[in-house]
Amino acid sequence: MKYGMNMLLWTTDVTEEHFGLLEQIREWGYDGVELPIFDMDPAKFERVAAKLNELGLERTAVTIGTADANPISPRAEVRQAGLEHLKKAIDICKVAGVSLLCGPIHSALGEFTGQG
Repeated sequence: MKYGMNMLLWTTDVTEEHFGLLEQIREWGYDGVELPIFDMDPAKFERVAAKLNELGLERTAVTIGTADANPISPRAEVRQAGLEHLKKAIDICKVAGVSLLCGPIHSALGEFTGQG
């Protein structure tokens, strides 16, 4: 069994500012971290991935759907934005070396169709 720490306990945006914390998480014996993917800046995630590689920490990620990028919206342009958001998140996962993406990505956070 492997143990990971969700970085949302500290931040919604992991940056170089959190490298000391990542080192502590490794020292505490954790095997990996879960990265929030809300900002789609590939360069930032390359830097974070390099640090995680250095520390030998595995990673998963979490993202969410938003009202303006809702995959189940009745409006086609909002559904398309939801699809684009998910594609960007997957691209960021590749850059960051993420093995698993999770989260409420089926719809905007807290929004449901009320059908089926």
